[in-house]
Amino acid sequence: MARTDFKARAVQESLRYGQDPWVFLRELAQNARDAKAGQISVLAGVEAGEEWLSFEDDGHGMDFAHARAYLFRLYASSKENEPDAAGCFGVGFWSVLRFNPTLIEVESRSRGAPWGVRLSASLDHVEVIPCRMKTVGTRVTLRRPVAGDGKRFAADVGLALRRHCRYLRRAGRPLEPLWVRVNGKCVNEELVAPGVASLSFRTRDAEGAVGLAELPKVELYASGLLVMTATVLEELEASPSVPVYQRLAGGLAPAIILNSNRLDLVMSRSRPVASQALRRLTRVARSQLARLVGELSRAARPETPWETVKRFSAAFRAAALRVAAGVAAGLAVAMAVAVVVVGYPRPPSPAAADALPGGGDSSPVDFGGGSAPVSELLPYTNLNGYEGATVEVPDPRVGAWDLTYDGPKEILFAALVLSRYDRVHGFVRGVSGPARAYPAHRCDRHCVRVWLTVVPGAEPLVVPVPTGHRLVRASVRFDGKMVDGLQINDFDEPLVQLPKGDAGVLEYVTGAFVAGPEPRVVPPAVQLPEDLRRAVAESAGSSRRQRAGRLTRFVRRFLTYDVSPQMAARYATDNADWLSRVSEAGAGDCDVKNGVNVLLLQSAGIPARMVLGIAAKDGHARPQLHAWTEYYDAGWHAVDATGAPPPAAPLPPATAAPPLSSQSAAQGDLRAASAAVPAPAAPAPPPEAPPQPTPAVASPAAVLALEAETGKAWPLRLGVFCGLVAVAALFSWWRRGAWRGRFVARGGQTEAESALARLLKDAVLHPEVWSKIADVWQRPALPTLLGPPMSLADTMARAAAATLYLSRRHSELALLAARRKTPVLDAAHVAFKEVMDVLGRAIDLDGIDRVRPAARTAADAERADLALAPVNALLRDVVPGVRCLACAGLETVATLDVDLSGVRLPAGAPWPKRYVAVHWRHPEVQDRLALLASDPARGLFVFLDWLLDRSPLLAVGAERLRARAAWTVFGGGR
Repeated sequence: MARTDFKARAVQESLRYGQDPWVFLRELAQNARDAKAGQISVLAGVEAGEEWLSFEDDGHGMDFAHARAYLFRLYASSKENEPDAAGCFGVGFWSVLRFNPTLIEVESRSRGAPWGVRLSASLDHVEVIPCRMKTVGTRVTLRRPVAGDGKRFAADVGLALRRHCRYLRRAGRPLEPLWVRVNGKCVNEELVAPGVASLSFRTRDAEGAVGLAELPKVELYASGLLVMTATVLEELEASPSVPVYQRLAGGLAPAIILNSNRLDLVMSRSRPVASQALRRLTRVARSQLARLVGELSRAARPETPWETVKRFSAAFRAAALRVAAGVAAGLAVAMAVAVVVVGYPRPPSPAAADALPGGGDSSPVDFGGGSAPVSELLPYTNLNGYEGATVEVPDPRVGAWDLTYDGPKEILFAALVLSRYDRVHGFVRGVSGPARAYPAHRCDRHCVRVWLTVVPGAEPLVVPVPTGHRLVRASVRFDGKMVDGLQINDFDEPLVQLPKGDAGVLEYVTGAFVAGPEPRVVPPAVQLPEDLRRAVAESAGSSRRQRAGRLTRFVRRFLTYDVSPQMAARYATDNADWLSRVSEAGAGDCDVKNGVNVLLLQSAGIPARMVLGIAAKDGHARPQLHAWTEYYDAGWHAVDATGAPPPAAPLPPATAAPPLSSQSAAQGDLRAASAAVPAPAAPAPPPEAPPQPTPAVASPAAVLALEAETGKAWPLRLGVFCGLVAVAALFSWWRRGAWRGRFVARGGQTEAESALARLLKDAVLHPEVWSKIADVWQRPALPTLLGPPMSLADTMARAAAATLYLSRRHSELALLAARRKTPVLDAAHVAFKEVMDVLGRAIDLDGIDRVRPAARTAADAERADLALAPVNALLRDVVPGVRCLACAGLETVATLDVDLSGVRLPAGAPWPKRYVAVHWRHPEVQDRLALLASDPARGLFVFLDWLLDRSPLLAVGAERLRARAAWTVFGGGR
């Protein structure tokens, strides 16, 4: 593009910003702001027949490559991805051509090399000049011939900067001024609306001020730079129905200044784009205008204590609603965070609850902190050789069965049922009769698919099945081949005979099952200690499920969880009675505690048994075996008296310790090791059978972890949850007070009353402008006689219903009405007199006070009343409650309608509720009264016809009155 074409296009684009020749100052200030400047210095003067202007900022500057790529090009901007930037169209710099310069100099110093260029007026000559700046920033210098006498040049520059940049704010610090100085004089101003009263407010990214001034005005700024000036807020929103404001003397109109850093602007920067930020800004402006009205009302008339209580009550209700909304949102966020961060527990499904320890009335067991499988997996074999419940110190090198599953998050797989009580060893394996064919079962709900690595042996393999589940026979496969001949023993354990060989994967599906006949309960022949007997007795009278839960919780408290070496040594001492050994120790591990629990349940007549098996979580088996309790209640259910999980012991490295021998493994809780699994070949000693999971539950370190889990985990979770809710509530309350206002009123109470009155006058004359400011209409402000003030809405409603009364002289009638609690506007109030003058349909009680029925002592008034008797007789029949009376006080008019039906008057007051006052001395009345006296029938018709034309009060019965009057004239002759 040729330079002449470039200049013409640049000038054309700059015209988008309007006809103001100084608009380029706004664009330069915008660039300085986006460069993170803290102050701008503008120098202007006249020298050697030239006007010159230097615009310098202390922003981060730019290197020459950046200037070539963005500053000196059209439609190129580096700010498109900067959300805090005020400009992004790539046109603003070239608005300097609106100055008609003969010379343009640009200098900049940044972290790179400083540089400077000088451009001619036609842009066809570019000269490199040295950068004279000593600090980081950018300077633009413009020169042109003197226009006019040049005396006002510096003043015009100052006025233009004050118009565009007086509220300029820094980037990244939206409420901190960006200082602008012209020849050393600061042009920044405090953001305060003009007028007799103003209210300033601010929040994180917006600020503003509302005031009451002679002329309506709205100024909108974006990042402190002027965008547009309007008359009313609706113009900012481009509302299709913008009210037309016809200024009348004597009123006060809203003057509003708004500044936001979140507004989107059209390319010309002449108006905002309709957005949520703009709607919120105008909504807040209206709310602050309502606050200004409230503050002004309180300054004009101090509120009573009751009004203060009502105001604070309304504010509290509004704040409570906002806080409730914030708390509700906080609860949702807290739930989500609790689930993600602290693992908020999920309630198990109905069927899964039966398979979980703690299903029913007990608390669920924690299956360990992690969900990933352990590194050392062992093939499963039968758990033979269990010789009774004692405390064993757990071996940290224990691995986990190679079991994976697809089902609930947490589940227990029963592998060994212990139902017979032995006086010396506790619960041990019972004697089962011959095995029988496994019954058919189809999984209809809560199915679990299991993959288990097993080592086939000579005897049938007991297949681990979740508590309350049964196998689906057709699903059992070994290394992909279907397995037939499944059997079941008397303990409901599924048995499968696999061919001898290497280890393989047994795959099967289980499903929830409701058992058939209830097992027979044979209470053990054992004498329970007093505490245990009392616990069994106290659990009586409730359902089986409730008793099981209650006794399980008792055992948790009765016995301490302890697997320390000292406790293991104590259990190793010779004591012939197992229950006495447990009672003396007062502690034990999972099989000891659940053994006592089964003993109590059986003593209570509940079928129960202890089960040894695999605790699994997140699709994998956890290390170490675990013991729990199963009781029967229309099916087998699991509860756990341990009160805590068997924590997963960390696996040692392969070289940490030599593997256990098969003999040492046989001396553990299992008392016999399963078939050995060969270890990987190595030049080390020959491989031996890997250690099997043992029912030992925890080491001393595990006890500490257990106490931390049971004593601290839930308080921690609850604390995190409550903390998040509190943060949400505080955030909501902070948002409620985000718009912090500062009210300023010029003068004292008298000036405040005058300002409020002028505001209300403007609202009466321009209701469409104030329609969205509820406080203008609902706040009591208009003074009344002997009563509380009235709101403008109530006043307008009474005026529309023709029941609005006022008094300027505090006449007898007005005082009587006010004492009887009839609202009467006090039009004698100096400040509010003009408001009442423009209300329109207000009834002046002072004028009615003069129009009262004439005294009976006046002879001519008495003759007038006698003449009007036929008229009143006819009115009583047709328009009840309305009379026609001869009255004093009427000066030039012949009749006057008086309607005091909305006024409370004492009995005996001289004014009837509704009457037509007749000036009996008026010539028109005198003529008709004379005719009425000489010719009663014809005079009645003539008088009524004349009266009906003048009295709207009689309009309801006008036709009937004329008909009755005509009948009196013509009816008798027919």
